[in-house]
Amino acid sequence: MAESAPTPAALSADPAGIVHGWIEVLPPGSFLVLTHLFDPGPDDYLHEYAVSCQARYLEALGSGWFRTREQIAGFFDGLRMVTPGLVQPGDWWPGGPSTRPESVAEQLLLAGVGWKPREPPNVRRRPNRLAYRYRVSVPLRAVESAGHR
Repeated sequence: MAESAPTPAALSADPAGIVHGWIEVLPPGSFLVLTHLFDPGPDDYLHEYAVSCQARYLEALGSGWFRTREQIAGFFDGLRMVTPGLVQPGDWWPGGPSTRPESVAEQLLLAGVGWKPREPPNVRRRPNRLAYRYRVSVPLRAVESAGHR
């Protein structure tokens, strides 16, 4: 029996699981660069804008979920965050901070970069046995007689 493609509802049910599936197959040393629609929460005046925009995106596009900072940060679990962390995209500008106030749309986005470590942090490496097996030992006299000091 052939599997059908996941529905948008199924994909939106576990977005962190989908991202972690991609992270698992990334080779060590890779980076995840992510921007996401941000809902600052009910105590922030921008929350109403986020809720309104999400409703419009879902109606028009079938997608466009706004998530909290904690939910977005969860996409980076297992990765090391690159400075400046999970911030508004303008804060990644290498020339420095913006010289103008951010629009509502800019305030409702977060961006981050995570690095997949080359090894899990609690793994101890053994010495590379091949490097030691083929080590060449040259007597100092042989180096001096070749004119190298």
